Amino acid sequence: SVSSQFLTALLMTAPLAPQDTVIVIKGDLVSKPYIDITLHLMKTFGVEVDNQSYQRFVVRGKQQYQSPGDYLVEGDASSASYFLAAGAIKGGTVKVIGIGRNSVQGDIRFADVLEKMGATVTWGDDFIACTHGELKAVDMDMNHIPDAAMTIA
Repeated sequence: SVSSQFLTALLMTAPLAPQDTVIVIKGDLVSKPYIDITLHLMKTFGVEVDNQSYQRFVVRGKQQYQSPGDYLVEGDASSASYFLAAGAIKGGTVKVIGIGRNSVQGDIRFADVLEKMGATVTWGDDFIACTHGELKAVDMDMNHIPDAAMTIA
């Protein structure tokens, strides 16, 4: 399997190379949502990547990163998972500001898991709130949100 950190490093440096770069994935790509974050960020900063079904990436060389002007760095969805879990477990509501329904981070899907378990989740453009509910066990594949998997356990 290919680490998303390793692939991110290759993707982010490839546009600066003097020639085109082709990255071929052999085996399973782990943590696809993290690659989505990388690709979104690269596009926002003016770099083109040809993503061929997450099995092959073609990056044209001699590109330049360009500032988009003001850029808001959203909160960390992995870290938010601890606070959202606390809201699901204990009475009351926990509201995490700085990350919301439009996030590009895969770990916001953690809130969907809490909802399936019985918590009440409210989404805003820049917040996620979680309120205690009658929680039940779920059987789910957590490969796409590995940083949050242990919090669910």
